[in-house]
Amino acid sequence: MESLLLTIGFIGLALAVLTPLTKVASLVTLASFTLYFYVIGIENWIPLALFILGLLLIVFEIFIPEFGIAGIIGAILLIAGLYWTVGDVIQTVRDLSIAVVFTTGLVAYLAKKGYSLTNVNKLVLQTDVPSSSDDKEKKP
Repeated sequence: MESLLLTIGFIGLALAVLTPLTKVASLVTLASFTLYFYVIGIENWIPLALFILGLLLIVFEIFIPEFGIAGIIGAILLIAGLYWTVGDVIQTVRDLSIAVVFTTGLVAYLAKKGYSLTNVNKLVLQTDVPSSSDDKEKKP
């Protein structure tokens, strides 16, 4: 049950980033991760904070891929948050592996269908600055 909720959460996150279904997928992600931590039964907020910070750093790494260290730290924090919640290395690795495999399959399928990060281009400033060679060509 826990691995299914975690998988649904990661799939919702991928759909929120790659498709126009941002609002619905974000709600599914939020509900799934909330149910995951509710079913597991967290005793304090530290594992949840580690998990959320890890997810945010991984998403940051997706938008700014040159940085590198953010994704590594994000993955470590995400795994630490899950391990601290579950308390078992084998179950943590199993749940996370299932979620990552299914999410990777979905991302590959969506990429094949033509979806990409272009849906989030409205977050990025796009400017067209003409080069100096273009100005010289236009003058008579």
